[in-house]
Amino acid sequence: MKVKYYYSNQITEGELIYRKYEYSFDFLSNKYGTFVYLIHYLQISVDVINNKFVSVWGLHPDRVWEKTSLKVPDFKNGVIECEGDFIEGIGCTLEECNDWLTYFDKNSGWVCVGDKDTLEDAIMFAENIGVVIVDNELVSLWMKPKMILENK
Repeated sequence: MKVKYYYSNQITEGELIYRKYEYSFDFLSNKYGTFVYLIHYLQISVDVINNKFVSVWGLHPDRVWEKTSLKVPDFKNGVIECEGDFIEGIGCTLEECNDWLTYFDKNSGWVCVGDKDTLEDAIMFAENIGVVIVDNELVSLWMKPKMILENK
């Protein structure tokens, strides 16, 4: 997937949560995408009108996360646009992400999916959701969710 970015203070506002009892992320917002890129069962929502990343949601069991200390990138607010023509309601698996691992830093609360060591070109496109891009390719997804431990 080829992406481009530009800096902007207009990131998607909302609240990123992780429901441990469901093993899933959710982004509570009034904005949503109608096309998704899949990293395993984790979904990056894209607005098909402007091809911009909107949010992240979906299953991603914390049981397989590697617990480690993470050096968090210095994120700058921005917009991520992906190339292509998208059809509403359709998703696409990111094959290049099939071997990506997930890392979790209990002290900071950050979750990294993908390359945890590359920290340049870090763009925060939604509240507490960012990506790292190298040569117009996504190399990692970073999230800092509010943890919800049980269903109340």
